[in-house]
Amino acid sequence: MSKIIGIDISKQTFDVSYLEKDKWIHKIFKNQNRGFEQFTKLIGTSDWIVMEASGPYYVQLATFLHASNFNVCVLNPLIIRRYSQTRLYRAKTDKKDARQLPNMVLNMS
Repeated sequence: MSKIIGIDISKQTFDVSYLEKDKWIHKIFKNQNRGFEQFTKLIGTSDWIVMEASGPYYVQLATFLHASNFNVCVLNPLIIRRYSQTRLYRAKTDKKDARQLPNMVLNMS
């Protein structure tokens, strides 16, 4: 079964969050090619990777994943911010942001 994987990315690292067997999994990788390759070992070709367009930091990872034939969805940060506001989420951490992305996609489908 495919999973929806949320990524919150920054200059140095990217946080990954996804639901597996009713449990949230959270991992952190370096924002560089080695981290990208480690991350691809966790995902299948039918999985969806969802991330926000956060400055220039997402471009390299999104391009790498797309070139590797993974399903990538890059969202406008305002969409995620507004979704979080409707859920009354006030805490802003990389881990929580990464978890919000799959939640948002699951609630919209």
